Amino acid sequence: MVSIMECVIDFSSRRARRSYLVVVATGFLVFGAALTLGFGVTVVREPSAIACVALLFSLSGLAFGVFQFTSMPYDISFSRDAVEFSVLTGSHRVPWADIEWYWPLQFTVGTSANPGLWVLFKYVDRTARGPKPRRALIGLGANGPVFGSIDEFITDFDQYVPTKRRRGLRHS
Repeated sequence: MVSIMECVIDFSSRRARRSYLVVVATGFLVFGAALTLGFGVTVVREPSAIACVALLFSLSGLAFGVFQFTSMPYDISFSRDAVEFSVLTGSHRVPWADIEWYWPLQFTVGTSANPGLWVLFKYVDRTARGPKPRRALIGLGANGPVFGSIDEFITDFDQYVPTKRRRGLRHS
C-alpha cells in the first residue's frame, strides 16, 4: 500500500516543476475548451441565465490555462543585474529597470520553517517587436514572521528593487 507521503512530487528539479505545470495548464486548457464549447452550444440552443454563468466560468478556466502557459514561471533566479525566469513558452531575462512593480498577493502553502508568497509582477518585455507590458505570477520563498501580514515578509524582489513594491489593490 502506498502512503500519501510517497506520492509527493519532488519539486527540487527544474524538469519536475515544468512537467507539473504542463499537466496542470493542459488540464485547464482542455477542460476549459470542452466546457466552453458545451455551454456555448447550450446557450445558443436554449438561452438561460445558468448556462450563461456556466459559460463564464468555463471561459475563466480556459483563460487561466492560457495564463499558466504564458505567464506562470516554473523557474526563476535573481542576479545583481536582472531577474531570469522560464515559462512554458520560453525564457525571459528582465533587467531590474524594466520591472514596473511587484505585489505580494498571498501566502503559499508550506511549513513555518519554509514560508513563501505568491508575487505578481509587471515588467516591460523588450524582446518582442517593441516594448510590451507583461505580468507574471510566481511563488517565492520569503523571510518573515510565522504569524504576520504579507507586508512583513521580505522576498528577493525586496533585495534588488524595494522601491517598486506595491501595497493595496490599485495597480496600473
